[in-house]
Amino acid sequence: MRFCGPRDSRSRMRWRLPACASASRTPAFPGRSPTSRSSGRRRCRSWLSRSAPEKRASPSFRPPRSSRVNGVTATRHRPNTQSSMPKSKRDSNPGGRLPTMKDVARLAGVHQTTVSLALRNHPSVAEKTRERIRAAAERLGYRPDPLLDAFNEHRLAVNPTHNSSVIAYVVDERVAADSRPGNYVQARWEGVKKAAEERGLKVERFILGKRHLSPERLNQILVTRSITGVIIGGVSMDTRRIGMEWHRFSTVRIESRHVDLAVDTVSGDQRLAVRLAVRNLRRLGYRRIGLTTARADERRLGEPMTSGFLVEENTLAEEHRVPPYLYSAQTGPEGDPGLIEWIRKYKIEAVISNWGNVPDVLREAGMRIPDDIVYAALDIRKIDSDVAGVMQNHELVGRTAVEHLAILLHTHQRGELSAPATTYVPGFWRDGMTAPPRAESVAPSGAEATVDPRALV
Repeated sequence: MRFCGPRDSRSRMRWRLPACASASRTPAFPGRSPTSRSSGRRRCRSWLSRSAPEKRASPSFRPPRSSRVNGVTATRHRPNTQSSMPKSKRDSNPGGRLPTMKDVARLAGVHQTTVSLALRNHPSVAEKTRERIRAAAERLGYRPDPLLDAFNEHRLAVNPTHNSSVIAYVVDERVAADSRPGNYVQARWEGVKKAAEERGLKVERFILGKRHLSPERLNQILVTRSITGVIIGGVSMDTRRIGMEWHRFSTVRIESRHVDLAVDTVSGDQRLAVRLAVRNLRRLGYRRIGLTTARADERRLGEPMTSGFLVEENTLAEEHRVPPYLYSAQTGPEGDPGLIEWIRKYKIEAVISNWGNVPDVLREAGMRIPDDIVYAALDIRKIDSDVAGVMQNHELVGRTAVEHLAILLHTHQRGELSAPATTYVPGFWRDGMTAPPRAESVAPSGAEATVDPRALV
């Protein structure tokens, strides 16, 4: 070891090792720069030629454990992750840190990738292995990081090329043939396409029927193309069963409750729509209100309209109640003479229905709207600008179905469910010329505004 500079300035010297010496043997002198030189020193050429330049080590900064501001002392404490964990999990995780997926893999004796697949129910991992990995994760107290999941969702939304999965949108030929402008079939399909595009998914429509695909052929196509996500977009009453290998697919259906299939369902809230219509017609001054719809619609939807109507009728005295009238879907209201007889028998002032041709039937019977009778629709189309009733959000129904299916695909939940759930999408009331306020009616205090759907939930 040697030093540079005159002997009278030895107190300010910095000791240096030759370049051939080990860097780990260099003594540390904090507080001064290793390359600084005091004035009056002379340069040692022999050392400069043999020694390598040294990098200045950044001093580590640690905040004080306590600080005093305005007479108050604040103490910094390091969070104790071990004390917040249950005792059983502290015993299996003595380090006190939060467990990671790597810890679960080490405890279960598998690779970290296998843990990731098993915790997402991926079918490539055997059921016994999945159970062993879940038990290890439960023992360690492992939980997925919600911030990391949110980041992955954001990454897929910004760069959807990473997720090119295809989902199948299945309808039957009767539903596919309904091409009326602004109807619910087209609105759902638009909602499905927009939501799929936002998530980087591709959606293809498949039609069931004698002139199109059989369930067996559709099943073969989906399996061959590795399509595992299916949305049943709507099927008529003619389709009661779809014979496919449902254990291969993650499935969500839109309404179509009559189909024998135990999967999650997304539907417009028809029960709420009827209650909204009755409440708002009463707000406008009408008392004798009648509901008419098709029996097939009730079975397809799970009898929501009659149940919602009877809930509201239960608030009236028995002599003021009007029973609902159900007609055949094959004949429709125009082919059922009992509809007009029902209106005259119960002296109905306002009719509510989900069939758009009911006003035409009333006019053909000589009833003027709204002079003799008023009409409120349970599903107003966008092109019906002067009709009073409930606006159903069919596009949101389609979007919700895609969002729900994306969760099932991410968690690899396939097949029929033991306890399927139903998600209802509410609509809202819109005033119109077919149901104006009654001039002789006196609305109760505070009833001038439209009834809020949230008050009926």
